Amino acid sequence: MAHPKTPNFRIVVDTREQTPLPLPAETAVRGTLRTGDYSVQGFEHSFTVERKSLPDLVNTIIHDRERFEYELLRMMKYQFRRVLVEASFADALPEDGYTFSQAKPKSVINSVYAFEVRYGVPFVFAGGRLAATKLLMGWAEFFVRELSCPRGW
Repeated sequence: MAHPKTPNFRIVVDTREQTPLPLPAETAVRGTLRTGDYSVQGFEHSFTVERKSLPDLVNTIIHDRERFEYELLRMMKYQFRRVLVEASFADALPEDGYTFSQAKPKSVINSVYAFEVRYGVPFVFAGGRLAATKLLMGWAEFFVRELSCPRGW
């Protein structure tokens, strides 16, 4: 339940998002976002979250790197920006390698480190879809709360 001083908000889910997080129906609305997979209605130019499953993250870094870096570059303009990875950090660094890719886990993680530094976009490893959903909802709630009543609640 939202804090009493948090105004109502809705999460915008990009129309191209193929496997959306399980958001409460009354909170989610579909829309076209220029950058990212999720935003907050009314704040589409200042709040963005790009969601990645682990296989999607690995594939994007290895095979679609240029497009992804262009997206990270666009994300730099947002006040709040995150890449939200559904997997845990430990899942991203399996000792025996990935079962779904020949990519080297250390190379993938080194790319994540480089992107965080180069583009100032934090990557958050949630550990699962439910945790990813809770993180997204928490970020959105506090973003709206801070902008509507900064330091005054």
